[in-house]
Amino acid sequence: GSYMKFAEVQEEQITTEKKTKISTEQASKEKQLEVLRENAALTRKRISDKLKLLSEKLSEDSSSEREKISKDLQSKIDNLPEIPKNLSPERKAKLLEERKKEIADIRGDASKDKDAVRDATKKQKSSLRDSTSIDREKVRTDLKSSIANVRDEFKKKTEAIKSGYEKT
Repeated sequence: GSYMKFAEVQEEQITTEKKTKISTEQASKEKQLEVLRENAALTRKRISDKLKLLSEKLSEDSSSEREKISKDLQSKIDNLPEIPKNLSPERKAKLLEERKKEIADIRGDASKDKDAVRDATKKQKSSLRDSTSIDREKVRTDLKSSIANVRDEFKKKTEAIKSGYEKT
């Protein structure tokens, strides 16, 4: 009878020991997962911050480029030759008409240039967003893979503890 009690006590001690080891492994797993998630969140934030910064820089560059085009436009218009005062009304009207056309051409070119700058900026921002999406997706897949590895490792360790073959 006392041998049975000893075996039961020993079995209970082993069970308690296994439970303790498993809960220690569980805590370790949870801590690893927490660290992985925190690191992924930090990486995602860095990626977002970088996107925001680069996007703002592109907007500023685009804006100053368009401003320069506007200044050049005004400068080109200001540098058009004056229409002499002592001309016949017909000649003066003809020159005024030519001047109006030149100004319209200059404005048209400036408008096209501004549109080209806007389009280039849109393309650059789109490309930037695409590359950021790829980076974010990589963070997501790396995190999933790391989590799976930690869980898999935990499963192997708990199975080893339960079966009694402790791996150290």
